This record gives sequence, C-alpha cells and structure tokens, in this order.
Amino acid sequence: MQGLWNLIGKVGQGPGKDFAFDIENKVLSPCDEKSVWGLHQGKKRITGEPVSIFVCDAKSASPEEFYLAKTAYKRLKTLRHPNIIKFLDGFESETMLYMVTEPVTPLILFLDKDDGRNSNLITWGIHQITTGLSFLVNDCNLVHENVNIFSVFVGNDGEWKLSGMEYMHASNTDPVAKLPKLQCYNTPEGLKDVVKGSWSTDSWGLGCLIWEIYNGALQSPADLKIINKLPKQLVIHYCDLVCANPKSRSNPKRFLENCTKAGQFLDNDFIKANLFLQEIQIKDISEQKEFYSSLDKNLDSFPKQFCIDKILPQLLNAFEFSDSGSAILSPLFKVGLLLDEPSYQAKILPCIIKLFSSNDRATRVQLLQQLEKFIKHLQPNVVDNQIFACVATGFGDTLPVMREQTVKAMLLLAPKLSEKTVNNQLLKYFAKLQMDEQPGIRTNTTICLGKIAQYISESTRKKVLIPAFSRALRDPFPPARSAGVLALSATQEYYSIEDIAQKILPSICALTIDQEKNVRENAFKLIRCFLEKLEAFSKDSNSTVNNQEKEKEQLSQSSTWTGWAVTSLTSRFYQQQQQPQSPDSSTSSDSKPSAELNLKEHKTDVAKQEPNVSVNNQSVYTEAKNYDGGSNLKRNTEDDDSSDSDYGNWGEGDDWDFNDEKSKHKALFISKGEPAEIKKKILTSNIDEQSISNSVNMSNDTLKKPVSNKLSPVQNNSPIEKEFGDSWEDTWGDLEDNFNAKANVCTKKDSSEKDLRKELAERRKQERSLQREQVNQEKRGKSAGALKLGAVKKVTDTSDLNYEHF
Repeated sequence: MQGLWNLIGKVGQGPGKDFAFDIENKVLSPCDEKSVWGLHQGKKRITGEPVSIFVCDAKSASPEEFYLAKTAYKRLKTLRHPNIIKFLDGFESETMLYMVTEPVTPLILFLDKDDGRNSNLITWGIHQITTGLSFLVNDCNLVHENVNIFSVFVGNDGEWKLSGMEYMHASNTDPVAKLPKLQCYNTPEGLKDVVKGSWSTDSWGLGCLIWEIYNGALQSPADLKIINKLPKQLVIHYCDLVCANPKSRSNPKRFLENCTKAGQFLDNDFIKANLFLQEIQIKDISEQKEFYSSLDKNLDSFPKQFCIDKILPQLLNAFEFSDSGSAILSPLFKVGLLLDEPSYQAKILPCIIKLFSSNDRATRVQLLQQLEKFIKHLQPNVVDNQIFACVATGFGDTLPVMREQTVKAMLLLAPKLSEKTVNNQLLKYFAKLQMDEQPGIRTNTTICLGKIAQYISESTRKKVLIPAFSRALRDPFPPARSAGVLALSATQEYYSIEDIAQKILPSICALTIDQEKNVRENAFKLIRCFLEKLEAFSKDSNSTVNNQEKEKEQLSQSSTWTGWAVTSLTSRFYQQQQQPQSPDSSTSSDSKPSAELNLKEHKTDVAKQEPNVSVNNQSVYTEAKNYDGGSNLKRNTEDDDSSDSDYGNWGEGDDWDFNDEKSKHKALFISKGEPAEIKKKILTSNIDEQSISNSVNMSNDTLKKPVSNKLSPVQNNSPIEKEFGDSWEDTWGDLEDNFNAKANVCTKKDSSEKDLRKELAERRKQERSLQREQVNQEKRGKSAGALKLGAVKKVTDTSDLNYEHF
C-alpha cells in the first residue's frame, strides 16, 4: 500500500498532477483473482463526491494483463449506456492506469448483503445486464466475451452495471484468448469453431452469470448442469442460453422477450415500475397518476434503498413540475418513513408545508387522512406558524368530509399548537361546529373537545367545557348526546365540586329519561360516579371545594369506564337495524344511530357491566342525509366574512326541534327555545307540593316548534358576528337559572297539567307574534335607529372579547 502511495506521489509530479481524485482504501473481493484491475474507493478532491477507482500497475501485472487493461480503458471511455458502468475520468501512463467510475460494489459482494438476495433486485438485475448485453451485441456489433459474476457491479442505487471490457472485440474480428484464470467460462466449441458475428459466446456467458447468481462462482463448466437452485420459471430459458449447440442458443434480445411475457420470470411489478420510471418523462398525466396510485400498494415489497434513490426523486420531481396532485401523497409519505430525520426535514417537510396551502380539496383531504404518518416530523413552531392557518380553512369548508377530517386532525395537531392558538382560535371553530348541520360533525366536535381539554388553559377550561358539553346533551342526535356524557366523564378532573352539584348533575339527570337506552345507561353511570365524589366530599369535613387530590383519586377509581375512545371519531355510524325490543328498552327507537364510542369495562361497585356501544362502518354523511333532526341548523355559507366571534356565546340560543314529525329520533327534552318569561311564570305558579313530585309529560303534538334561532334586540349586549351567519342571543346566560328551572319543573301529573300546556302554547304564540311584528317594523323603517334583526358587530380585536359570561 505504501508503494502505491509513493507511486501516486511520483505521478503527481509528472503527467498525473492534474488527477483530481484521491485514492482511498482498496476493496477486497474475489474479483482480484479473476480481473486485471484492483478496485479502490475514492473521492473527488473539490466536492468530496464518492467514486470508484480501478487501478492497474504494470509492475505487478504481466504484459498481457496490462495490455488487456488498456483495451478495457479505451472501450469504456467510448461506451455510454444505463446498464454499463459509467466512466468519469482516468489517467494513463506507461506504467500505471487509473480508471475512475461511478461508485460501485462487486456483484459477488453485493449478493452477500441483507438486500442482496431480494428477488425483486435479482430479477431486475438480470433484466438490466441482459439489456446492456443486447445493446452491445445487436446495436454496436460488439462481442463482450467476458460475461460472468466478476464483470458485473452494483451502483449505490441498486442498479446492476456491466463491466469487464478486457476481451471485447468487434463481431467481425477474431476473439482474444482468455487468461488461464478464466478458462472455466470458455464455450464447449472453443475458439476454433466460433462463428464470426455470432452472439453465442455472450449468450453462454449470460447463462454462466445466471447460474452463479444462485449458486456462487463457477468452478467447472460441468457444474452448469446443476439446476436445482434455479427458479422453475427460469430453467427453460436458462437451458436455451447454455445449449451445447451454439446455433441453438438464444440471442440476449430474444431471451429478454421470452422472459418478460405474461407469467414468466421477469414479469413482476418491480420490473414494470422500473421500466415506467425510465420513460416517465414521455408519459401523459393520466398515466402518471395511475402509476403513482398503484405504486403505493407495491412499495412495501420494494427494496428500501431503491425506494429512496429511485422512487423518491421521481415523486419530488412530480410534485414540483407535474400536475399529479394527491396521487403522489400516499407513496411520498410511505417512502418518507424510510428516511432518517435530517433527510426527512430536508426533502419531505417542504413539500408537506406547500401541500397544506393547496386549493385542491382532494390533496388536502389526503393530507389530513394521512397526518398520522408524518405528524412526528412536524416541529411545534412549524405547525403553529405555518400549517394551522391553512388547516383551519377546512372548518368552514362547504364540503362535509373536509370539515370532518379537519376536526379529526386536531387530535394530532393540538399537542403541537401553542396555548394561545388553542384558546383564541381553535375553540372558536369548535363552538361553530357544534351547531353544524351534519349531526356526525357535531358529535365529532364534542369528542375532540373532550380529548384536547388538557391543552386548554385552566381559566378557559372553566368557561368552555361545561357549556359546550351541556349543549351536546341537548342535541337531537343520540350519538351526540352520548358523546356529551362521555366527554363530561373523561374531563371530570377539571370540574369543582360546586360545578358538579350545581351545573353538571342537573343537566345529566335530564338524560335519565332519554329515548336511547345507551344514553340513559351512560347518564346513570356518570351520575353515580359524581354522586360518589359528592358523598366523599361531604364526609370529609376538611375537604375544600377545589380539593384536586381528592378529585384525582375519585377519577382513578372510575377511569375504567370513563376512558373513552373513538376509532375514527364518529365519522361512521352503524346502519339502522331492526332489533327485538326487550322489556327494559321499550322506549328505545327501532333505529339506533350511534357513535363509535367504546367504553372501557367499569370496575367500580356502582356499575358492574359495560354497555356495548359499537358501530358498523357506515358513512356519517349517509346517516346525516337521512336524518332530519338537525335540519334547523343550516349553515349560512353565503356569508364569506368570518369574524373573531367570542366562544363565550357557546350554547346560547340553541333551538333544537324535537317536534319535527319527519325526524326519526325524537327526544324527551323541553326545548330551550321557549321564552324566559314563560319559564319564570311556570316556576312561580301555584302548584301544590304533591303535584311537583313527578315530571310533566309534555307531548310533542302540544308543544309548538321553538322560536327560530334569530337575534333579538338586547340592551347592553351587542351581538357578535358568527362566521356561519348565526347570531347567538346574549351569552351563555344564567346557567344556574336554567338548571334551577329544569330542577323545579313539575315531576308529577295533576289536574292542572292541561291548563299549563295550554298556557305555555298561548304565551309562546304571543311571543312569536311580538317578534314578527318587530321584524316588520324594522323592515318598514318605522323604528328609526332600532337594532336590525341579524345585525352583527364585527369584532376585529380578539383582546376585547369578554368571557365573563361563561
């Protein structure tokens, strides 16, 4: 080795002073015994680019070997083909030859690596060598004369390259005698019987190469008869190559055609993908999209290095310059999983950021659906500053699937958002989506809010969670009510004893007479859980209202059923099924749409058996189209001006229509839309103590539809503009009054029940008349300066938003 370096130094002083490469370690391989070259690693001095350097020293080589090296040097300089090793530079003198090529590894060493025996790589390698050999024989009229395992090398991208040009000659000239160490590759007919212009010698060499790939280096021509390790599909074509009669041997081109026919050895998806990539620049857009779509299912069987070096550059190129759109996303993210973190940040992340700003809905939906594949690579500052603003546009999209996927994405994005973004922006979108016309999206929003509660600031949680989940409890869609119960259960560690007793329990108790059995069961479980906490607090005289340690202890005891999970949130609901009614579920509907809410087994003493709340895979939008319970929640999509509305109005003015005869899911709730004045009078009516022990059964045909959710003029409370065109009355209002009102409603029928219902209907009718009269006055302009119905005040500074009404 030292002598070699001394020689290089001498070369630098003479003709080799401009040699721009550094020679490094020698690659030890069996090729040294069969070749006139010694293979060394090297790199370019200026750029550090890795190369391979073939060295032949006249001092250590015989004159015949040095002559053969010069022949190979001259041939390789003039040949350019994808399947022939690429010549980069060289140096030639009377005593030394340097031949610089692309970085390669001898095939005999490559086959010993982990991926070396990959069947896809082997079939593609045979295809490449055969293609290169066919180019020499049929297009260049050359005879290689030295095809074997020692003349084939593999590039860093897994591509097989043909080399070993020492014995190459024109087809119309006589062949050169091989060195003794290569005599085992001589054809049976020998040099005398070789017909000029024939491909028989190279066909024989190709057969020897195929045998060596599966058996190792050839020791004797007789070993070629051992075919038990060859693939069965390849045997018949292999025999055509090593036929004793040279005239019967297949031309390399014919061999390739036979092996690539349908069902043959070289007919597989990996070869088809490689061939398509070679011609992708001349393919039209439709063909490229079809290829990228089919590529996703095949990537798992492709070699890792091939995906990184061949597939990924094409995907990035297609993203940058073609119109392939969402078709490249799935294979792009799958290949990205193979990269290390620095490579991912450099190659994939810029594409992701740019794709989020795309106007193509299909692309954005694909991004949100596959967010789990790349979320770990997104830095919090990137998500908060660059990605969230683009994703948030999906909250107001007119396409339901876009809104649904955007809500689901928040489960993964919320941990990477700043507290300011969650409190000031995300919760406002959720407040609007809880009034979405799609019942499944309303349910999803409730579930998602419960799961991201830990990322909301403590002060905001106190203002938001109870009103938001209380709204869900009044939703006409049964899965939404069930989601509200489970959300309260999952977030109970954030509620004080006072909130539980005064706000939550009165609202939950209303669900104990719900038409849906699973809603009732979940409500009873949560009531028992909260009652245990109240009892424990009552027994402990030293407890305080905000005893967090006690609440956490109680939470751990009931966490077995309060833990709630949604497979894909509630994007899919089970199909309506006719089931036999059991005595204890006679009040349940025959058709039970339910969310994918999976409760864990309840290990507490108060609930020994867990209800089965599983669902089938039916699209939430199919269910939502057939469901009319939320028809009064139409979104005003014509108003493009969104405002910074305060989520302090969360839940105010909810007017669920439980009396719609078309609805398949009726609830047993009293609508919140009734006038407050009537509620007050009902509560102050002279009803004896015995008459209030049972609930008043307010029949659906008696109650009129609640007042439409319109804005009424309210003094000292300017309405705030909502992004979807809906203005909520006042704020959340006096929640205590509402809860107390429900708690004091008559609980027993008596003789005055009919009179009460009649009075209620009459007063509601009068209220509507007053509202209609007010609207007419405003339209006629009679009331100068009066607040117009639906007028809004646009809030431009979120710092002015007031949450004190929470």
